[in-house]
Amino acid sequence: MAKATPIDQGLTGTFVAPGGGVVERTPILIGNVLVVPAVTAAAGVTFEGYVTGVWEIDALNTDVIAAGDLMSWAVASSLVRRSLTYTEVTGDLNGMGVALNAKANGPTRVKVWINRGPGNVV
Repeated sequence: MAKATPIDQGLTGTFVAPGGGVVERTPILIGNVLVVPAVTAAAGVTFEGYVTGVWEIDALNTDVIAAGDLMSWAVASSLVRRSLTYTEVTGDLNGMGVALNAKANGPTRVKVWINRGPGNVV
């Protein structure tokens, strides 16, 4: 039987900042993974970023979200969106996490558990 050797808990990863760099705690899509940078880094610089965890993230103020809803990352607006009612466009990340609290029309932030694995880039 194959055995696995633990390396780390997989909460963070090491990435290279894309053009324009990254800003601490500002989510960014790198490949197929939504990353929350732990630091601010210029383009081309290696940085550590979170790839999972519970984060309070900006959402479109008109989205009505229920706890447990699957969420998408809208690249153009840098907002989380409710996957069931949002039509993704090219480059968005579908299934990047799950809402942990309800959000009515109006409030602009929602707690999201970011999935460890990659979602589906449209």
